[in-house]
Amino acid sequence: MTLLHSILLADRNNNGASWIDASLNSFRAAHPDATHQLYCDESLRQFIADHFDRDVVTAYDRSDNAAKSQLGRYCLLYEQGGVYSDPTVFFVAPLVHAPDGATLRAFRNVDGAARSISTALIAASPRVELFVHCIKSAIGAAAHGAPAASALFASAIATHGENLSIIWGDETRLPSRAGVDRRAYTVAAGNFIAVSQTRATAGAANNPYVSADDEDAMSLIGMLDGWL
Repeated sequence: MTLLHSILLADRNNNGASWIDASLNSFRAAHPDATHQLYCDESLRQFIADHFDRDVVTAYDRSDNAAKSQLGRYCLLYEQGGVYSDPTVFFVAPLVHAPDGATLRAFRNVDGAARSISTALIAASPRVELFVHCIKSAIGAAAHGAPAASALFASAIATHGENLSIIWGDETRLPSRAGVDRRAYTVAAGNFIAVSQTRATAGAANNPYVSADDEDAMSLIGMLDGWL
């Protein structure tokens, strides 16, 4: 059975609860035969403590929420595999987990000259060694007071991904409105499967969730509800 993972370290009552709830519900609805686990700070730390060495727990404790979330998803995907999705991603179709023998599904940002690789949506088989390199890099970043940015994932793929079977999708930036950053996720032949929206303002790294009072952002729920 496919496992679905999400991480929410901020207080959902004050941080866009309506969009978060809609996104998480869409994640489950798009994958009805899968099991979903939503991790908070305490449960994510406990998972890491149960499955990884003390240095990983120490790195987690030294990190801010953004870095904790990055480290946490690498640990979850390495240990259990499955599909990781940020609680800001709203699904309109399922992400098929590692079809045709692939070990990893990831999304490249296709905007601009410099391509990046998203960590908002990743699918993987268990025990993919790539995530060990991501975890080690996150430990080093935490030890030096640097954030465990999503760039670690792209760097690990560039350095250690030559033998991986990767199925690529695209992450495309949509027009941003009212300080909200929107991204669309597409798979083969341009099939649209999900959209995310996060705050594009100061402090968004640790609190990226759109406000439930933002009518423009929340209107997207109504537009997307009919897709599933």
